[in-house]
Parts: sequence; C-alpha cells; structure tokens
Amino acid sequence: MRTLFLAALAAALALSAGAQPGLPEADPAAPLGLGLAVVRVTDAPPPLRFYAHPALAELPSGVPVGSATVADSVTFVPGRGRASLGSGPPWLLPEVIDAERGHLAFRVRTLTPEWVEAVANRADGRTVWLRRDRVEVAAWPDVLLRSLVTLPDPEANPLRERPHDEASVLATTPPDWLLRPLAVRGAWLQVSTLGLADRIPPAGWVRWTGGDRLLVGGIGHE
Repeated sequence: MRTLFLAALAAALALSAGAQPGLPEADPAAPLGLGLAVVRVTDAPPPLRFYAHPALAELPSGVPVGSATVADSVTFVPGRGRASLGSGPPWLLPEVIDAERGHLAFRVRTLTPEWVEAVANRADGRTVWLRRDRVEVAAWPDVLLRSLVTLPDPEANPLRERPHDEASVLATTPPDWLLRPLAVRGAWLQVSTLGLADRIPPAGWVRWTGGDRLLVGGIGHE
C-alpha cells in the first residue's frame, strides 16, 4: 500500500509540472519558511527517517541524534545510477519530487545545529524532524538562483527597472513566462529579460517575497 502510494504520488507530482521541464513547483500560497531541505537520491540511499519529539512545540536541540524516536520513514529501491522510491507514509506530500534528477525537497520551517523541522505534507502543513546531516539545506536565495521562475500576478508585481516599488515598469510578463534569475537583493530578484520584449534593458527586477509568502512561482523548474 505504501509502495503503491508513493508511485502514484510521484506520477501525480510529475503531471503537476505540466508541459514545462523540471520539478513540480513550490507552492507560493504556503508560509515562506527558510528554504528547502533537499534529499539526494543516490544508487543505494539509506532510508529517510522522520523523527518525533515528545514536545514538538519545543526545539529538539540537545537531543542526541541516536536517542531520537523514529516516527516513520521513506525507503528506496536500489538501482544502477539512482534508486527509485520504495515505501513511505500515506500522508507524505513533499514540496518537490523529481525522479529524473533524483531528489526530494521539503520546505524548511525550523533549523537547529542537528535538526531540520520540515513540512512533510504541503497540503495540510504537517511537519516532521529530519537529521540535518541527511539533507542539504538550501536557503531561498540559493533555491531561486537554481530555478526558473514565473510571476503569477504580473500586474501587481511587474518587471521593474530597479529594485524599488516606485521604479519604472519595464514589462508585464505573461503568468507562465519563465524568467531566469541573475541575482537576489533582499526581497528583490534580478531576472534576465532576453527574449521578453524589444528595446528594454537585458535585466530587470521583481519582488520574490512579500511578508511570509512567495511572490514568484515556477520554483523547481531548472
């Protein structure tokens, strides 16, 4: 049952990416968090263990990794070059599953020196604790610079000449237009404008975050 669920989950998330290449995108409506915890799937990876803590409202700092309670796990089927998903809990719904590139990604809620509290179900927001040495933590600026992004609300967040709300508008992009990030400065993202329109500078700025929400979509398209 767990194996069939993960197979269906991977297929569903692959379809959610539509015709665009790359990963199922991060949900702009979810609380921003700190970035993504990425699990690299090699040819024979160990299980990905989800840990519980007696009081999840308290950070598990100081709890020895070896003494933490395993609440559930995701297993992998070894394969030449890269393993495939094996079994997992029926409530698992990561931010990203990319079978072709070989990784899972979870939105990070809390970081400690030894632990990551990650959102294990992007629909209902439930979280689990992961060992920090088992994942690669990528802050949002690094995630953005490795992705192609879209502007879901280009009227409210148009492409501007400078990183300022009063700067001149260079263009209003179609909502599904993929933009390549060039740099991150605070809440602003510089993107390439090549191929977007004639007679505009080769780069412009958009807001990538506002408060506790993403203002760009498509994160995960590489």
